[in-house]
This record gives sequence, structure tokens and C-alpha cells, in this order.
Amino acid sequence: LPIVVANMSEKGNLLKIINGDTSKCSIVK
Repeated sequence: LPIVVANMSEKGNLLKIINGDTSKCSIVK
């Protein structure tokens, strides 16, 4: 994946964690 896409993906995961959506985050992993 391009670095930019990976960066956006990681930022999205961080936002999910901050929002308390840890279940989806673990499913993505």
C-alpha cells in the first residue's frame, strides 16, 4: 500500500480507538 494510504488507515484506527470502537479495530487486525 502507498505510504499515504497506510497513514490514513492508521489515523482512522486511532480515531476508532478514541471513539471507543475497539471491536471494529480488533476485527480489522
